Amino acid sequence: MTTQIQYIAEVTNVGALSNADLEARVAGAPLDTATLSALGLFLTSDVTTIAGQVISRTITVASVPAVAQTITPHLAPGDPTGSPIETVSVDTINVAANYPRPPILLAVQPAGAPAPVVPAKLLAQLGVGAVTFVGGTGYGAGTTATVSGGGLAYGGAQATLGVTVMGGSITAVSVITPGGPYNTIPTVTLGNTGGGTGGSITVSLEVSAVQVVEGGEGYVAGTTISQTPYFKGLCPDSAGAVEQASLLFGFMDVIIEKATRSPVISTCVAS
Repeated sequence: MTTQIQYIAEVTNVGALSNADLEARVAGAPLDTATLSALGLFLTSDVTTIAGQVISRTITVASVPAVAQTITPHLAPGDPTGSPIETVSVDTINVAANYPRPPILLAVQPAGAPAPVVPAKLLAQLGVGAVTFVGGTGYGAGTTATVSGGGLAYGGAQATLGVTVMGGSITAVSVITPGGPYNTIPTVTLGNTGGGTGGSITVSLEVSAVQVVEGGEGYVAGTTISQTPYFKGLCPDSAGAVEQASLLFGFMDVIIEKATRSPVISTCVAS
């Protein structure tokens, strides 16, 4: 099963710049996070190294959350031969999930049970689950954080965050409301007071609720919910690692070439 993909871009120094200058340009080329998010991938590391005259930037992304949430169906009482799914509960407490895009949900009958008469249709809804931040300096007590973007579903609402500042630095960020449903990771903008600099806030998404679009018919006790990461829905493991890696092939080439004014040789490896 593929869990990560590495994009490796190599630029050879032909002498126009020092290795240190070229390394800085390779490392500083802005990361195309929009493409990653659109594919349902999330960044795990971004490292630039030098070997002789070759500068390499290795961007590693994950296709599967490190921790999957527990999603539990609850059947409606009724027909002894099988029931519809009435509600679905989600564990939003004991998790540290990270979903760039909503996973694909499927209700699965226990072993030996017949297939459902009518399959259920379930829709995962994402909200802000966790935040990371850089404290910066010079921020005032009234500093705010505004969440925007994220491809909100119709009728959705942006998450709200609380910012704590001590000694001019952001020391804590809390999730007041998770917002959503989001389709991609939203961005956070600081409402600066006090002339602060260097602070930043990023958020990750978790499944905050599941909408039962169609409860189906014929489900029995022991039914579970399987989760397929969005990327695996686009390109399942059965397609092969080469095909999965090809979805990222060259995604940063033009950006790095523009930053360095040098040709890029890139490879992608799924594992």
